[in-house]
Amino acid sequence: MNPHRKELSKTDRANYTTVLEVLKAHDCITGYKIVGHDVTPEWKDEGVIRARLELAASSKPFGLKRSQRGWLLLVLPQDEQRRIAAGFTHAVKERLDL
Repeated sequence: MNPHRKELSKTDRANYTTVLEVLKAHDCITGYKIVGHDVTPEWKDEGVIRARLELAASSKPFGLKRSQRGWLLLVLPQDEQRRIAAGFTHAVKERLDL
């Protein structure tokens, strides 16, 4: 993203909104705010865990398109993003027998 732009592109905003509405429909979040480049979901208890588990277990988490999985990852808290990245790296290393 260009740091000089004050708002998300229409496409990015639409992708975030789709993912956030799905999380809301699946009772993972109570709501969300999108202000400029800041996307802030209001997570319910266990909502982050449910989203992470769904992302790990399904190629189409919560019925999202496969191409929208990355957007789901981006709305997770930073520590969850790092945990998922570490798991992915570990899996790749195991697969390559490193």
